[in-house]
Amino acid sequence: MRVEVSGDETRARDLQEPHRLVSLTVDGRAAEAAQLMRGHITHSLTATAISALDFT
Repeated sequence: MRVEVSGDETRARDLQEPHRLVSLTVDGRAAEAAQLMRGHITHSLTATAISALDFT
């Protein structure tokens, strides 16, 4: 199995998202925070690795 992760842009996004999540939450923007969190989970390395597994 091989999981490819794009470079610095992905890492930068992954580092910025938690800060943005906190800001949205503090600002009372729950819907935007939820959307950001769903996207973060969907595009996380764990999700990428799981989708790369062959369960057949």
